[in-house]
Amino acid sequence: MEEAERLLDEWRSWPYSLTSRPVLVGRLPSETNRAFRLSSSTGPLVLRINSLEVAGVNRLQESKILGRVVGTSFFDCHIANYPDRGYLVMPFLSGVHPQPHIKSDQLLELGLAISELQSLSVQGIRRLDPIAQIHSYIDEFPAGGSNEVKAILARVTAARTEPSQFVLCHFDLLPENLLISDRGWTLLDWEFAAASDPLVDFATVVESLHLDRDKTNALLTAVGGEIDDQKLLQMRATLRLLWLVWRWCRSGKIERSTPELIRINQLMDAAERIR
Repeated sequence: MEEAERLLDEWRSWPYSLTSRPVLVGRLPSETNRAFRLSSSTGPLVLRINSLEVAGVNRLQESKILGRVVGTSFFDCHIANYPDRGYLVMPFLSGVHPQPHIKSDQLLELGLAISELQSLSVQGIRRLDPIAQIHSYIDEFPAGGSNEVKAILARVTAARTEPSQFVLCHFDLLPENLLISDRGWTLLDWEFAAASDPLVDFATVVESLHLDRDKTNALLTAVGGEIDDQKLLQMRATLRLLWLVWRWCRSGKIERSTPELIRINQLMDAAERIR
């Protein structure tokens, strides 16, 4: 709390027409950073104090991407971002996180938001290959991780195809980073964003929300449903493997993950049945 209180002393430099120093209300859940809710003369705010070292995070790139997404339909708010000072301030946004029973019309709107994101420029944004990123994570461990993971990595690598184009991807559209409200969708936490395969964000939503065929089709309406089922399954498997080895890097140890490995193999089996 001491560091958060110290950063509050910089409130006059924040772009919110504040008339007094904000007040620290309490902690907010965050897997990779420290986040706090503030009360202020202009309404509730969020103070995020960046973790110094998080696998896969580049704060300078995040800052560049934030400059492109601010003002879009899916991130329509003002932020005060100070990557050199190690923190960010933004409004506290109301809304609810999506659940598997989400309505199809809401998924249609989310698909449109992802398509809007993909329309933004990726000039000067680094490209991220999910499989290469998996390799970089497991290389941190002796012998490159478990034999089971190495076998699955070989399987998804053999099935990969190069994307036809590179687009701006959020790369972390899990339910906790999605808000739905009367304003529509808000996409939160851009620290993993990069240029990559157009399938990445769609596959993340389908897999993390366990969408069935009808709801997947609703999500993909924004792109005319023109996504190859086999490639979507392969990307879902790849991303699940990416999430798994990222958690290993985060914890610093290889953990037993049999259910995750079974799920990844099931996705690859389903992909291989499509011929």
